[in-house]
Amino acid sequence: MRSQIAGRLPSTAAPTRGLPDAGGTRLDDAGCPVPTGYVADRLDAGLPSGVVLWLRGDVGVATFDGGAVCRWEDVSGNGRHFLPVDATYPRFDATIISGRPAVVFSTRSRLERPDVLGLGPTQGRTIAVRSQVSDLTRRFGSFLQGNRANNWEYLELEQNTFMTSGMRAGVYLTANAYDSDLATSAAARTHLYSIATLDAGTQLPGALYYAVDGVQRTLTRTPGGNGPSGPGDDKVWPFTGAGFTSIGETSAAGFSGGAIGEVLVFDHPLDTSERAAVEAHLSR
Repeated sequence: MRSQIAGRLPSTAAPTRGLPDAGGTRLDDAGCPVPTGYVADRLDAGLPSGVVLWLRGDVGVATFDGGAVCRWEDVSGNGRHFLPVDATYPRFDATIISGRPAVVFSTRSRLERPDVLGLGPTQGRTIAVRSQVSDLTRRFGSFLQGNRANNWEYLELEQNTFMTSGMRAGVYLTANAYDSDLATSAAARTHLYSIATLDAGTQLPGALYYAVDGVQRTLTRTPGGNGPSGPGDDKVWPFTGAGFTSIGETSAAGFSGGAIGEVLVFDHPLDTSERAAVEAHLSR
């Protein structure tokens, strides 16, 4: 099953509570098509074990009429679906990334869930994303785990990290912002960010692996970094305060667009062969 989920605008009538409407589409109380329950086959895709989140642009993107995304379903079988939390909804586009479907984000249109995907506070992990941006000058976080109460970004895969040296792809970890040696680009790219451990005090960036299109990038600390007590000083800080995960994070006014076609999160740092398998899958 790889078809896009059709949707309808929510009506002013009583909630449908999943009952078929006149067109046969099942809607939830918000007027969004009910989850499909589809579970993708990890082995068929050639992916390693340990998948805790799998978002795909070609299946599981529920929309209202017109393409506004009202849910992005986790097809890993873990049921960790993402919902819109801003007044502006992201949009679905069927061909935006190399002719393949994706969710397109603009200013304040993120999707979010109120947990960190069941991962432990010191647990290593890997995030892999297929994305494409049209706005190269503003910050855009394709994946973020943090704390809204203190505005602290605990972990982020983004472009133009805080106080960037100038239009770079990069990553963020517990009050440490790192530019890579790669400039931002409007080309479709595969990003893979692996963290060996989140034990407090671990030296950075040695515990981090960041690759774009299968090529490992050099990471350099920017002057930026924010947290309850200031910059992270190239060390891991305790991760226990993180309480949400978001996709498509940007608050920059006028951000003109970032498309995300697929997101994979694993419960461990991937080894060389596992990384190659993920890269091959995302770049197909």
